[in-house]
Amino acid sequence: MNKTISPVKISIVLLLILLVISALTFFAVFKHQNNYKNKNEVKITTTFFPVNYIVEKIQGPYTAFTNLKFRVEGIIPLNVEPHDFEIGAKDIQKIYESDLFVYSGLGIEDKWVDKLNQNKNNSKVKFINLSTFISPFRVAGGEIDPHIWQDTENMEKMTRALGDEVLKLDMENKNILENNIKNGVAEFSDLGNETKRLLENCKIKTLITSHESFGYFARQYGFENISTAGFSPDSEVGLGEISSIKNKIKNDKIPVIFTEPGGENKVINNLAQEFKIKTENLSSLESLTDEQMKEGKNYKDLYRANVDNIVKSLKCSEKLAEK
Repeated sequence: MNKTISPVKISIVLLLILLVISALTFFAVFKHQNNYKNKNEVKITTTFFPVNYIVEKIQGPYTAFTNLKFRVEGIIPLNVEPHDFEIGAKDIQKIYESDLFVYSGLGIEDKWVDKLNQNKNNSKVKFINLSTFISPFRVAGGEIDPHIWQDTENMEKMTRALGDEVLKLDMENKNILENNIKNGVAEFSDLGNETKRLLENCKIKTLITSHESFGYFARQYGFENISTAGFSPDSEVGLGEISSIKNKIKNDKIPVIFTEPGGENKVINNLAQEFKIKTENLSSLESLTDEQMKEGKNYKDLYRANVDNIVKSLKCSEKLAEK
């Protein structure tokens, strides 16, 4: 005997079919809109800490109040040394899907950046090497110092130049972006002027550091920088250089050796013990410690902390005032 399906059951089945079709249509439209949004985003990928900070100054808080979809992603975690970073497949994909890829240059990221630039094929991404906007500093022997972010005047130049590139992608919000760029440049200018005032009367003008990353800083403010390592914190200087450092400490009565936060350095510790002098922290401004990340520290915070430590350690006139 054939069973007749009741009209109620038929209605329920039809309703379920309609719901499924509606859901599929909704997700298709949503996905299309999402793809459309992504195509209209300004995507900027950066490498490491000081590069990120420049982009943040240009981006500013304005994107919450305009129709621009502005997305910035750094590929090197803030607590990772750029010298130690190994790029992965997902990082490469992020770079190739960007409008701009911004990096520092002069050897910090070049071991993988050059290959990516050569092999980008159909990617629309534009590679921006910040070091091309400044005058690099050469140390004795002719080697170029890559730590360009230690000079606030360099930060001003790089902010202006990168700002011009970002403006090309968003002329609709030109006035807001130009104001952000202006404010970013002014921040670096004020920081440099304040630091010059605080360090001009230091009785000792030598920075002995555990990493040769303060050449630009030393040049900007009239200091000499002597390091127990090369441009990479993992490199070491020879016995002749260590002997010269010892003579410098003894003859100039250097009261302090500067080391990087969160790291142990045998050479520095041995020198401090031998001459009975103290050690103080100076950040290379390349990355953050885990603690600094939790505290939400930025480039300006670390720069000012460096200046404060120099002021109190090298018999300068005053500490950096809180702002």
